[in-house]
Amino acid sequence: MEGRCRTPEKIAKVAALKERIQDSEALLLAEYRGLSVHDATELRRALSEQARFAIVKNTLMVRAAADAGVAELEALLEGPTAVAFVRVTWSPRPRRSWRPRRSSRPWC
Repeated sequence: MEGRCRTPEKIAKVAALKERIQDSEALLLAEYRGLSVHDATELRRALSEQARFAIVKNTLMVRAAADAGVAELEALLEGPTAVAFVRVTWSPRPRRSWRPRRSSRPWC
């Protein structure tokens, strides 16, 4: 964010993202293109016990990741990005599976 005016709102958002990153056991990144508001809401509900799902601005996430000591995330932040901040130990066998209703894209 060099050369840009850093507003108090952006500084607060970066600080909040940094805290979420540091408090998470894992981060799951996904492109959310094509995900409807309804589908995003269903996904948030499905993950609510294990993770917090958020759509983030890449520029703010890059800054927060660098501040949290995980600057490697920058290489993964391309296009519209959603993040699941996982609070519990993640297992490849989810308790509840979720798939969007009207999508031709495969989701895992």
